[in-house]
Amino acid sequence: MDADLILKAPVPFLTMVGLVAILDPPRPEAIEGVKVATKAGIVVKMITGDHPATATAIAKMLSIVPPNSSDKDVSTFTGPQLDAMDDDALDSVVLGCNVFARASPENKIRIVKSLQRMGQVSSMTGDGVNDAPALKAANIGVAMGITGTDVSKEAAKMVLADDNFATIVVAVKEGRRVWDNLVKVLMYNIPVNFAQGLSVFFSYVLKLETVPLTAIQVLYVNMVTSVTMGMMLSMEPPEGDIMSRPPRKTNKRLFGKKVMWNCIYVSSLMVCAVIGVFQWSLTNNPADEVDGRRAAADRSPRIDRARGEAFNMLVFAEMAYALNCRYLRDKAITTKLFTENWWCWVAIGIATTLQIILTYVPGVSYFFYNGPIDGMAWLRILGFSTVIFFLVEIEKVVGPKYLMPLVRPLFNAIGVITPEALKTQRTETGMQSVKFIATSASTFGVPHPTNNASNPCAPSGQHAHGYDHPVNEQASAQVPHLHREKSSGAGVGSRSPTSKPMEVEGTVAMGTGHNMQVV
Repeated sequence: MDADLILKAPVPFLTMVGLVAILDPPRPEAIEGVKVATKAGIVVKMITGDHPATATAIAKMLSIVPPNSSDKDVSTFTGPQLDAMDDDALDSVVLGCNVFARASPENKIRIVKSLQRMGQVSSMTGDGVNDAPALKAANIGVAMGITGTDVSKEAAKMVLADDNFATIVVAVKEGRRVWDNLVKVLMYNIPVNFAQGLSVFFSYVLKLETVPLTAIQVLYVNMVTSVTMGMMLSMEPPEGDIMSRPPRKTNKRLFGKKVMWNCIYVSSLMVCAVIGVFQWSLTNNPADEVDGRRAAADRSPRIDRARGEAFNMLVFAEMAYALNCRYLRDKAITTKLFTENWWCWVAIGIATTLQIILTYVPGVSYFFYNGPIDGMAWLRILGFSTVIFFLVEIEKVVGPKYLMPLVRPLFNAIGVITPEALKTQRTETGMQSVKFIATSASTFGVPHPTNNASNPCAPSGQHAHGYDHPVNEQASAQVPHLHREKSSGAGVGSRSPTSKPMEVEGTVAMGTGHNMQVV
């Protein structure tokens, strides 16, 4: 345009008719994800390059700070303020501040290291080259898979494929489910294995007529029944309170005091049941003649019937106990026992069918040292199995309050004398107990307007967190294509080549015990 034309234009040449403000709000599922994370004991902290007022406004939208609080009540530190602090001063404020504005890459790594000095497990997310040092220093660095640079991906220990904060929360939930299921499998397998061996051991101690279980029967239980029930427990869905629990301690062991106590308690119940029905069958069944074929193997129909009853008692007691193990904290006496995890009933059906075959099919029963048992024997087996189920349920209620305080000192003493080689070893690069999660602008970006019906993470308004589970598990599979449409109004999550990203560049998570925070 000719400059003279502008100078010669009549006054006023330009007239102000108004101002246009562009809002780049967080994704709805990110807001819900922060709420779920907070309920799970995770406190989200935000590190941004934005102005403190902008950072505070975004933090209120995400509930990182109380939404109704005034700006004066929100503790916010800027990069220059952090630069002026020494490490001790930073340590004194890092736990109480959830918003860091105008932060530089050096500030980010100092915040991460400060959290670690304060005994926290920190996780950092980021997508830029300047995030790489903090990602490397964090216990778990999370890089963005779509918008992240190659440098940040190389520095991180984990890459978020869809750049969605809700997926991080889903991952936390899945991690807790996997941990719970590992504990369930241990709580099931160890007591039943003890019961098998101790049944044979105490038969010698009590000087019974013969052993209640043979080697082939024990081998069968280990290879078929235990494996079938263990696979079923590994498929258990998350319990209802899984995202309402505080994070577990970093030194929490899979083989902890609870598992040790269950080994003693449950194996004792099973041993008593197996030896009890075996001795009952021997005592109440008259001695019979040994035919020529069985005489060579030192067997009789009477002993085979007793062993068949003991063998079935062990298997059905294990199936009853598997129902207990499906819920670590909740009561198993609930309708959910029949509606959740249909693999449970498939496994029980398979195990029951095999037991009938092993007990009544000629040839097969002889090979497994079993004899056919009558209806009264089945009533005893099912009755004792039911008793074991209810006794374990009673222990869930009274055990933590009354029994564990009595046995905990003994277990602590055992832990003191346990060789170091047998203790759980944790490395810095290993997957430690994830107490805290972090988030960045790329996980909070606003999507191009979409139909909520097609968005599995959109809040439904029917539940406290927007859906019946803490975060919809389908989000991680379906969200990537929902927030990538090119638009001049797109946020970080839907960047177009010409759009300017929001400058909230990273967050860090930290915490100990029952108090967790994320920056």
